[in-house]
Amino acid sequence: MKVCRSVSLYTVFAFLAALAGFPLFAQPQEKSPTPAKPAPLPTAETLTQSGEGFSYQVRTPQGWQQQTFKTQPASVLFYQSKGQLKDGVGVIRIQLNPEEAESIAADLKNDMDDYREQYPKVEFKDLALAHPRYEVAAKDFTVAGQFHEYVAYVSPYKGCPFMFSVALNTGKNPAQEAQLAGLRAAVESIELLTPKPPAAK
Repeated sequence: MKVCRSVSLYTVFAFLAALAGFPLFAQPQEKSPTPAKPAPLPTAETLTQSGEGFSYQVRTPQGWQQQTFKTQPASVLFYQSKGQLKDGVGVIRIQLNPEEAESIAADLKNDMDDYREQYPKVEFKDLALAHPRYEVAAKDFTVAGQFHEYVAYVSPYKGCPFMFSVALNTGKNPAQEAQLAGLRAAVESIELLTPKPPAAK
């Protein structure tokens, strides 16, 4: 997958915005000005998505933006720059799948077996992702010089008719720490609202 390397206008605007914070000419002052307080980080936005038979919430990771689709409420994309949406590199994708997973670990293993057939040189590495309450199975799928895919399956509860898949593709380069932090935050924030687990007998 080709990585987009074009310089975005955001860099230019950010540079101009930084300049806008300073006067063009120095003004005489009797005393040193009080240092400006750093701007607070934006509050993470909580998204609620709903469709036929389901609803769920997920938070946008700090420093990321979100893209949703009216016709595909089961999908959410997180990205750091809009240019990433062109080729999908660096984009976190959350997908709610109508599938009852008896074992997400077994499902992940089946995917690994499929990758071995398609990519004989693929390597799998452990991926430290977790959720406060849900079961998570995750791996780093890598073919050196071709792609790095970070994949997680999330099961809200035993017997749930839905499961979440979360993926981050960083192309030929391994994920940077900020990308992995975004992936961890996205997985941890998933909350299935409906259907709820059956009441304990």
